[in-house]
Amino acid sequence: MLTRYAAIILTSASFLVAPSVAQAQNRWSLELLPGVAFATEDAGQAEIDFGVGADATIGYRVMPHLSIYGGWGWREFGADTSFPGSDVDLTETGYLFGLRFEHPMGDDDAPELIVRLGGTYNHLEIEEDGGIVSDSGHGLGFEVGAGVAFGLGDRWRVTPGVRFRSTEREFEALGVAIPAPLRYVAIDVAFSRRF
Repeated sequence: MLTRYAAIILTSASFLVAPSVAQAQNRWSLELLPGVAFATEDAGQAEIDFGVGADATIGYRVMPHLSIYGGWGWREFGADTSFPGSDVDLTETGYLFGLRFEHPMGDDDAPELIVRLGGTYNHLEIEEDGGIVSDSGHGLGFEVGAGVAFGLGDRWRVTPGVRFRSTEREFEALGVAIPAPLRYVAIDVAFSRRF
C-alpha cells in the first residue's frame, strides 16, 4: 500500500520536473540542516530529554516560489526512563519529503521567508550502550516549519528556522504493543547551495 503511494508521488513529481530539466538553471538545491530538538511530550513510557541531529535534502524548484524536496534525517534523544530500563537513547531516522515555499521579503537581495510542509517516513530505535534494543519499524509522520533565508553570495544561503515534527510509532515488548508517539520542535540552521 505504501509502495503504491510512493510510486504515485514520484511519478507525479517526475511530470512536474521533466518538462523543464533542460532549462533548469539554479533550480536544484542541496541543504544540510543540523540542529537541536526539544520533545513536546514524553514518548509513551519514556521521559524524553534534549536531542540533536541533522537532515540532508535535495530540492527542485517547480515554480518561482515553490520547491519540492526529499531527503534523509537523524535525531537522537536521551531518555531518563524507558521501555527496557534506564539510561538509553531514543533515535529517529528515516526519510522526509514535501513542499517548500520561498518568498523574498523585499528586493532581490532581501532575505526570503521559507515555509515548509511535508511528510516523514521514519522509524524509532531504542539504543543502549551503542546497541539496538528495540525497533518500531517505519511509519508515516509529518513536519511543518518556517525560517528566514539569508543569501551568502550568488548560490549559498543560511536559514535559521524552526520545525514541528510528529511520528506515531509503537514498540513491542513481551508480546505487548507499547505506543511511542514522538513529537518535537527542532531548531536548526540550514546551509544550502543552489545549482
